[in-house]
Amino acid sequence: GFTGIEVAAEFACCVKTLSRMCGIKGRCERIMLLEAGPKILPTVSDDERRTILKRLTHLGVEVMENAAVEEAGSDYIKLKTGKHIETDLIMWTAGIRLPDLLKYTPGLPLAEKSARGGSPSKDGQAASGGYSPVPSSGGKKIQVNNDLEVVGLPGVFAIGDNTEFIDFKTGKSVPALAYVAVDQGKIVAKNILRILKTKPLVSYYPFYGVWIAPIGGKYALVHLWGGLNVKGFWGWVIRELVDFKYMLSILPVKKAVSILWQEVTLFTKND
Repeated sequence: GFTGIEVAAEFACCVKTLSRMCGIKGRCERIMLLEAGPKILPTVSDDERRTILKRLTHLGVEVMENAAVEEAGSDYIKLKTGKHIETDLIMWTAGIRLPDLLKYTPGLPLAEKSARGGSPSKDGQAASGGYSPVPSSGGKKIQVNNDLEVVGLPGVFAIGDNTEFIDFKTGKSVPALAYVAVDQGKIVAKNILRILKTKPLVSYYPFYGVWIAPIGGKYALVHLWGGLNVKGFWGWVIRELVDFKYMLSILPVKKAVSILWQEVTLFTKND
């Protein structure tokens, strides 16, 4: 996923920077990115995937697809193919695990299967196809309807990675992204106020067609509206502007500028 791409790329840049600082000549590392499925980032286009793979290769990251992990130890990884890889450091970025609290909460409606298709019903859930699109999430998600109320529990709302919201356009779950959760939070806030004012609730219409994939140092691939892509340095600039906009929404201007400067300085040195 995007997290694994970003971590592998930035780690590769970091290792090269440390090597230069320590006066080490030649390569002293081997960085492998393991993907359990047949291809990394299955939701992006082939052209976008090729761009990302080219950048990772340039940074010296080895991408291994169809490499599902069966076992991980302190200094090794064993793949389901039987291959044994010795390593000094393992970073696990293969998804989130939902809290056990969900399954132990009486009366909480949890998803049962995998939402990979099917037409949505009028309450926002898939009429067929099931639930839990990410097997690595490690648990069932809370079922919510179109206004993000928990199914069967009026006045109780749920948002973010713990929830299962089916996009009526695709019949699939919306992805677990930070800005998706923020958008959901805004809808819930509106609906709580509308309950207090005895007004009808508003529906949530998901949007996740814009994304940014930072790929080490001052480089990013940005997917904008209409399929427009911006890559390289200018993609990184857009990413920094997006970060700055978010910081301004939660911090005083002076503090936001200070953090942005630290971030820019870090990525400038680590490229």
